Amino acid sequence: MITQTKRLTVPAPMTCDTFCRGVEKPTQLFILLHGYMQSGKHIARQLEDALPSDAEVLAINGPFPIPRKSEEGLKLGYSWYFYNPKTDELVIDMKTSIEFIKGAIAALGFESLPKTLVGYSQGGYLAPFVARELSHVSRLIALNAEVLDDELEGQLGFRVDSIHGAKDEIVDPKKSRERHARLKARGVQGEFVELPESGHQITEEMMSALRGLF
Repeated sequence: MITQTKRLTVPAPMTCDTFCRGVEKPTQLFILLHGYMQSGKHIARQLEDALPSDAEVLAINGPFPIPRKSEEGLKLGYSWYFYNPKTDELVIDMKTSIEFIKGAIAALGFESLPKTLVGYSQGGYLAPFVARELSHVSRLIALNAEVLDDELEGQLGFRVDSIHGAKDEIVDPKKSRERHARLKARGVQGEFVELPESGHQITEEMMSALRGLF
């Protein structure tokens, strides 16, 4: 009879698929973090045109692949962590993804570049926790995601902007605005931009707002 269960943390090699512009002499780095069951390539294609042309772009597939059925057969989406909303529990927390992203940046030689993180949905929740673990981060932009102010103690050291669709049916824009206001009350610089015609998607309205931040 099985009488014990125990979760262990063990070191193991992981494959990391990355998508970059390949800028020869980049002046800054934009790190793009995709949403749940999406991919690095997907968010890179969505956002690239809104980003400064002199910047290198790094988009990474999350470490946890999720197969899904499609007309062409099985396709892979990816996740950064696993959250159970019924129990309000992180079944798989963010630590693996944070170290995963840090390792990719180091392997590519991007550690010393000035950095901006742009995270959409699940990637937006993850982004500030990654940003705290990196050097030379000047800015975080959350798209359709709450920035969890109550879990981000102390000085952040970077600007936080949020862009949120007013019609978002997945992440409550009102709660997102309230969290951003609490960050500003702590002295964090940044804007909250609410988009009247957008829901929980990256729309042209959102792309225009993102360009406006630069």
